[in-house]
Amino acid sequence: MAMGVDLVGLALAIYAELELVTGGVAGMALVVHYATGFGVDTAFFLINLPFYILAILRMGWAFTLKTFAAVAALTVIIRYQPLVLSFDKIDPYWGAILAGLLLGMGLLAMFRHRASLGGVGILAL
Repeated sequence: MAMGVDLVGLALAIYAELELVTGGVAGMALVVHYATGFGVDTAFFLINLPFYILAILRMGWAFTLKTFAAVAALTVIIRYQPLVLSFDKIDPYWGAILAGLLLGMGLLAMFRHRASLGGVGILAL
C-alpha cells in the first residue's frame, strides 16, 4: 500500500507542476487548488470525507480504515513532497503520459490490497 500511495503522490506532483488535472477526487482537489489557491492536500482530504460513509456501508470497516490511512498518508505526501522534490523541466505530453501510468500503477497496488484512495475508487470497488 505504501508503494501505491507513493506512486500516486508522484503522479499528482507531476500533474500539479504541469497544471493538469486527472479524474476523481484527486482531479477535483487539483481544480479547487487552481481556482482558489486552497491546498491540494486539504481539498483532497475534505472531499473524501463523505465517501467514508459509503465505504463503511458497502465495504466494511477493514476496507474503510485502510482507505482512511491511505488518504491520510497521501495527504501528508502531497503537503511535504515539494520540500524534497522539484522539477526542472517536464514536457507536458510526456508528463501527462508518465503521471497517468504512475497513477494507474498506484491505484492498482491499492486495489490489490483491498483499499483505495477514496472517492471514485470506493464506488468502483
